[in-house]
Parts: sequence; structure tokens; C-alpha cells
Amino acid sequence: MARRPFALRRPARGQKETEMKITLFILMFIVAANPASAADQRNLRQARLNESAHVSCETVRAYVAQMGLAQATMLARAAGMTARQEWSARRCLAKKVNASLE
Repeated sequence: MARRPFALRRPARGQKETEMKITLFILMFIVAANPASAADQRNLRQARLNESAHVSCETVRAYVAQMGLAQATMLARAAGMTARQEWSARRCLAKKVNASLE
């Protein structure tokens, strides 16, 4: 009896089950990891959006004039103001004070 080519040979007993288990394990890993990475991407996108949100100096000055510095700061922090945005707002207020002193 002639030997069959490699591609046509039957797998050894137990080899097929092992291959199926490995394939199933890899598939389960991919499915389990995918939603987590999607959520991470959404959170990263949202963080970048919040970080890049720009509020004009006129808006900052209007809120502070209307509500006072403490309350405007508290409301902005509650709305998710980042440290960089707070720094920029303080610079806007400092520029206005320096300009009025000159």
C-alpha cells in the first residue's frame, strides 16, 4: 500500500482533539480580550476629548464675574475640568488682571 501525501493523511488519534482545544482556547482568548480593549479605546478617546476641549478666556472671565472665583472653580471641577484646563483658566484671569494694572 502506497503512503498518502502528508495533506491527505489522517491525524493521529487524539491529535485532532488537541488541535480543537487549542483553537477553542485561542478563540476564547480573543473574544474575551476584545471588549476590554474596545472599552479602553473609548475611555482613551474620551480623555483626549476632555483634554483638548478649549474654553475661551472670555468665557472664563464671564463665569468668574457672574459666580465668583470659588464657585466657578467648583462647578468646572464637577464638570470634569482637568489640571491643564484649570491652569489655562488661571492664566486667562492673570492676563486680565495684569492688563488692567498696566
